[in-house]
Amino acid sequence: MRSFISMLPIVGNITHWPLGRKRLTMTITKLTEAPTEADLNARLDAAIKHALPWLGSESVRRETKFKVQIGRASVPIKNDSGSHEARADVLLYFGDTPLAVFELKRQDLNLSLNDEKQGLSYAKLLSPSPPLVVITNGADVRILETHTGSPWVPETPSEQALRDLLDNASKVAKGELKEAIHTLMHDSPAVWMAAVREISKSNIEALSGSWEDSLCPFVRGWILPRNATDVIEKQALAGQRVSLLVGAPLSGKSNVLREVCLRTMVSPTMGALYLCAGVGSGIFQTLADALNQALSWPVTPSEARNWLIQISNQNQQKLLVLLDDIDPGDSTSRRELEELLSDTFGQGLFVAIAVHESGSEQLCRSKNMLSQSLIGMKAKVITLTSLSDEEFKSAQDSLAKRHMLFTTGAQYSAEMREPWVIRAVSAHVQARASHLSKEAFASLPPMLSLRLIAEARTRFESPELIRYYQAIASALLADAQDRDRRAPLLLESLHTYVVRRLTLGDYLPSEEINRLVSLGFVRPAIQSDEPVLYVRLPELVASELSKKISKEIAKLLRNGIPEAAELLINAAQHLPLGDIVAAQSVMDCMADTGTFPYDLIVTLLDLKPTERPVQPGTKFGLDFPGVGYVMVDYLEGGKVKFKANGEIITADVSEVDFGAVIENAHPWTILSHLVNRLAATRTDGDGVIVMAPYLIKEIGDSELLLRRPGQTLDSRRAPMHDLQGGAVVCHHAGFLEQITYSTYEYLAYEGRGADALINEVIDLDSPFLLSRVHIALQEITTLSEDHLSQWAVETLETKVGPALAKHIDGVCE
Repeated sequence: MRSFISMLPIVGNITHWPLGRKRLTMTITKLTEAPTEADLNARLDAAIKHALPWLGSESVRRETKFKVQIGRASVPIKNDSGSHEARADVLLYFGDTPLAVFELKRQDLNLSLNDEKQGLSYAKLLSPSPPLVVITNGADVRILETHTGSPWVPETPSEQALRDLLDNASKVAKGELKEAIHTLMHDSPAVWMAAVREISKSNIEALSGSWEDSLCPFVRGWILPRNATDVIEKQALAGQRVSLLVGAPLSGKSNVLREVCLRTMVSPTMGALYLCAGVGSGIFQTLADALNQALSWPVTPSEARNWLIQISNQNQQKLLVLLDDIDPGDSTSRRELEELLSDTFGQGLFVAIAVHESGSEQLCRSKNMLSQSLIGMKAKVITLTSLSDEEFKSAQDSLAKRHMLFTTGAQYSAEMREPWVIRAVSAHVQARASHLSKEAFASLPPMLSLRLIAEARTRFESPELIRYYQAIASALLADAQDRDRRAPLLLESLHTYVVRRLTLGDYLPSEEINRLVSLGFVRPAIQSDEPVLYVRLPELVASELSKKISKEIAKLLRNGIPEAAELLINAAQHLPLGDIVAAQSVMDCMADTGTFPYDLIVTLLDLKPTERPVQPGTKFGLDFPGVGYVMVDYLEGGKVKFKANGEIITADVSEVDFGAVIENAHPWTILSHLVNRLAATRTDGDGVIVMAPYLIKEIGDSELLLRRPGQTLDSRRAPMHDLQGGAVVCHHAGFLEQITYSTYEYLAYEGRGADALINEVIDLDSPFLLSRVHIALQEITTLSEDHLSQWAVETLETKVGPALAKHIDGVCE
């Protein structure tokens, strides 16, 4: 039996990793592998003897492979014996001191000025710098001084003359160093590809942190594989000039660009350059800063532009420029981006831009908004939505390598298809999972719960940060009450924390909003023609929302229970993570007032969910990932009309296939989160009521699926069995509903102490309740605690299993 250890995820402190500036250092590393090829040795022996006949062979040794360190970029210098140039680059030593960069060309090739420039560049970038560069094809010989580039003409060629030259060798001037880097960055693909990879590595490292560092977009040493990465690579290889990677905030756009960098790290034909372009200084300035910082190559934006032009017109290698966090409203970045797509730049340049949906629309439209921009005409859009089934399986495999496994049913959870949620629930688990034995695994929850808010309150304790998020919560609540917002913005606000900038301005001054932007807590964008801000740290937003709502509930409970229940239901309906926010509000209210709102709980329980068929004339508005706002209109005669982006599509289906909608589900989904949090008992006419088993029996008996649907078709799927009077979740599917997971938590805590509840469930003989209890017990059988797993096995085999079989025999094998 596989061992599982249940753990609760928490998240830690925020860490900032600033980019550091380092001075240029050049080192030589020996890479020679013995024995070298005999023919190369023979040619080199003959060429060295011919070029330096007065130098004793016992005084000279050579390295046929070496590398130079340009800033942080390590560039190997290898012999190009397979190329049309057939050049061998060798480093000669006089004793233990570097003497010369020795370039041996094919015998039938003439020596050129480019040969001299490359040899001098290598020599200047080595430390210590060899004083000579020797270029020969075996017949012609040129010996140049590294420092001046002039021919070396000693009065008497001898070993003593070499010793004098070594003693008097000057340090390379800064301007000459820049020229040396310039030469190799323009003329040597091996150099510029290694350099751009180093820049990407440095930029990514600056944005990387631990699992707990939520403001760092990257987890150091872990990545979530996405299908969009394949699409970007294929488009680049196919000759596409620009691709737009479009997705909602926290959908993982930055991680896709990072994955492109990692997958092309050793490619012989592609080098990926990752740049954060959202600082408002323009693309070429951002590139110039990166080249200066990573390579100590001080170039201007104009020089950086010219470098891109030359690289893009090379035939064999391709540069992938990956622009993250670009501001579509920045006129400089937009103008330079359109220039990158012009004929000035060649086919060796590919640009991928990560941008939000509204930003994509802005980039693809001309300034007058009446026609397509150059970007819109040339770009291919790659839409990044929630994880598909294939991507979720990749996430499972990746986490399993770190001894973490999702609890059964997570694949059907809408929340678990979001990258930020996977990271949040894995944050604390991974620290302990890394110390488990090979056979043991830490379990990840199948869905989000109140633990998310508890962990946020543990992690985020800065009074200043809390003050900012209190203001954001107030603005979100104000926006939620405004039903005049345009439909796309209103629908997006149901699953994403997005606030209108104008509304937040009522709670924070402009300079503090700008500070939130600069610190990365909010990201500005345009949605429905309005300036909006997308808020990071959703768990902290949910925490502050619940605090504010709890205070309103406390006021309403003094006057009327129905009004308090209505407030909770509205919060659950109109806020992201609404059921969790509403449930936490009840807990906060209890903590603040010191009272148990029994009447509120009963009122919510009395609001039983119902189902009604969709009738002709019904209209729905949907925020569909990858499409945007979709209006669905059900017509007479079994027709359904879909309207999106100005296009109308009509489908013919029967009215029977219109389906049904579940209404009033939120009261029970709120209570599902509270099952194990309401420890109180209540005495009424029927005796003492213990809340947890009472709620499990009442809510667990529902014939309807009690969960919030996801944004993707994959997460909307639910394996169900139709029975008389309703439908049950397949007992092999795992946890799809919070009430079932809360039942699992209760039974796992009580163990044999829950036998009385099990017996009541058997007596009630409800297939819906039995199915939920069966799923909970199945999970307990996998736990490492033997006394629990053994009890669960016995209970399934002797009680719950046979009782459920009477209802589902012939329905589910």
